[in-house]
Amino acid sequence: MKKIMIVDDENDFCFFIKKNLEITKLFEVVVCTDANKAFNEIKKEKPDLVILDVAMPGKDGSQIAQEIKEDPDLVNLPFIFLTALVTGEEAKRQADQSKRQYIFAKPVEIQSLITAINRILN
Repeated sequence: MKKIMIVDDENDFCFFIKKNLEITKLFEVVVCTDANKAFNEIKKEKPDLVILDVAMPGKDGSQIAQEIKEDPDLVNLPFIFLTALVTGEEAKRQADQSKRQYIFAKPVEIQSLITAINRILN
């Protein structure tokens, strides 16, 4: 079972994504709703993939992604960005699947998210 960490300041959104991922029985899901604590939680939990909200108070998802990339123990940890700042079409244009960088617009279509997670982890 793969471990997924969701980093998002919206509790209801985290609950929705967590339940929908866990129902597949493919993933163990942990949640961090405090962006300032996210990096330490990632190091502690050692997830296989991180789902990062882009806009959060304190730190944004791109800052956390940069911390991941700069840490020798986490440099290969994949992540998916979620954001309400772009439309679905804009997110598709910004994603770079060759570099395994995915961006999804909120609200996210759960099956597309599961497909991306499976593609990244396999």
